[in-house]
Amino acid sequence: MTSRLHFGRAALVALLASSTFLACETKLTELTEAVGPIAFNFAVGPAANGLPSGSVAMGAGAVTLSMSNLRGLSGGQYQFWVLGRDAQNLDVPVQGFGTIKEFFLKGVGTDPITGDSIFETDSTSISDLRTDGYAGSDDPVVTSVRVILDSLADNSDPTTYHAVFVTLESAPATSPGAARFLWRRIGVGGAGSMLFGNFGGSDVVNVQSPRDYVFGPRGGGTGGARGAELSVDFKELARPPIGFVYRGYVTDVAGDGVVVDELRSAWSRDSTISRVSMIDADIDDALPGVTGGDIHAAQIRNCAAGSAVSNCQNTMDLPVDGTFVGYENFQLKLEPKDGAGPIPKKSVTLVGTLPGPVK
Repeated sequence: MTSRLHFGRAALVALLASSTFLACETKLTELTEAVGPIAFNFAVGPAANGLPSGSVAMGAGAVTLSMSNLRGLSGGQYQFWVLGRDAQNLDVPVQGFGTIKEFFLKGVGTDPITGDSIFETDSTSISDLRTDGYAGSDDPVVTSVRVILDSLADNSDPTTYHAVFVTLESAPATSPGAARFLWRRIGVGGAGSMLFGNFGGSDVVNVQSPRDYVFGPRGGGTGGARGAELSVDFKELARPPIGFVYRGYVTDVAGDGVVVDELRSAWSRDSTISRVSMIDADIDDALPGVTGGDIHAAQIRNCAAGSAVSNCQNTMDLPVDGTFVGYENFQLKLEPKDGAGPIPKKSVTLVGTLPGPVK
């Protein structure tokens, strides 16, 4: 259980003595009555689903990027770059332009035997003219986006460069920002899969450089639901790539969800480091618990709006009574900071099943 959900000592003894205590609604004696609602624990572990990914194909004078799970952005855009080196052996990024097409699933009928819907892949052009950016998509039927990168700012051939990479930009840019989150070193590896994380720059030997930070979900947590309150304590989370942030959700069996809160530092008796926002854990080395590529300890905690639970935000958009009824899971998602809003099914890094008695 988390450090912020407490039992009376006598109630804890009763819990250990009886396997049926948690589900019992019988009036308890004054000596064994819990302080507040009973807390129900659950475990949280890695379960990646819908993180950004991509691949590169090479053709005559063009580099084709096929990418999935590029979440919709609110005002910003994804941009495309190639990377070369100058006479001093320094990296030189060059802005890329291309045509963009989205692929999506289209319903075409119903299976006469199973009754299941039948889908086929279709596409739509986002830009038939060469453009420098893509706004992403949170449409659940969109499966991927294809960018044919065949024009550069310096009019050279994109296939002659050392690497290709994608950035998250808050506004159209003519030079790449720090959020270089998806890449491939085509000068070494040619066509193939892209890496997701923080691009480390040129490397003429390795497809994956020691300077890269490649993101992969790791760590775990212990959560608890207590009346209108949900709290999850995490250990050893992978640090977000630059431009990304962790948020927690409760979701139903279909994957539709309600946000609990963004990630915060672990609770501490020292108020200066207790439950500090970790929205900048991607770039701020001084945040509590951030060490290298890890977040050693962190927490997500919130209570239903109007519940008035002491020392809780009380801003979760769920009812005070039966708060988690109809919800199946807790999910920790990795989302763009400039994201347009919550979307089900994508960006999942860790998952825990909510306890039966609360749902």
